[in-house]
Amino acid sequence: MANPIIKIKRGSTAPVSLSAGELAIDITSKNLWIGDNSSVPFVIGGEGTFATKAYADSIVSTANSNLTQAIADEETARISADNSLDAKITTEKNRVDAILSASDADKDSFAEIVTLINSIDTENDTAFAGYVLSNDAALAAEISRATAAEGVNAAAITAEETARIADVDAEETRALAAESALDSRVTALETTIDGGVY
Repeated sequence: MANPIIKIKRGSTAPVSLSAGELAIDITSKNLWIGDNSSVPFVIGGEGTFATKAYADSIVSTANSNLTQAIADEETARISADNSLDAKITTEKNRVDAILSASDADKDSFAEIVTLINSIDTENDTAFAGYVLSNDAALAAEISRATAAEGVNAAAITAEETARIADVDAEETRALAAESALDSRVTALETTIDGGVY
């Protein structure tokens, strides 16, 4: 008989039992099975077992897309945080400026009051002068506190910005490393799938 057709066992699911060395194919998953010495089938190849080039390309494309989105999300979060910090800085600056402006106005008012009191009442000059000096000291303390608070806020903003930059740099480094690892794995898979060089 010329050109006989030789067929191995076949089915639409994984085989339950195969003799040692006996072959079978799962037509549904396109996997090739062989029986071992204990008649237990194990898969040795096929589309359902080894990744195809199209599958590997899809995995790499998805990973790249996810990394790009993660970097974009981090950039958006950083811009939002920077805008929030800028708004807080402006608010705090305006508050400090208002305090300092009011302080100057208060000093002018005190000077005018002292002049007025001195012109009409010399009996209570000493007591009033002490009161004015006390208020001047309290004003100086408030100015010092406001200036220190402004310095603390500036330091906190700088630290937050530095931390954000470090987070973005770390994420970029991790993303590049992951992409390099994926490229290496895809190259290895392609070599395995293509059969290598004879």
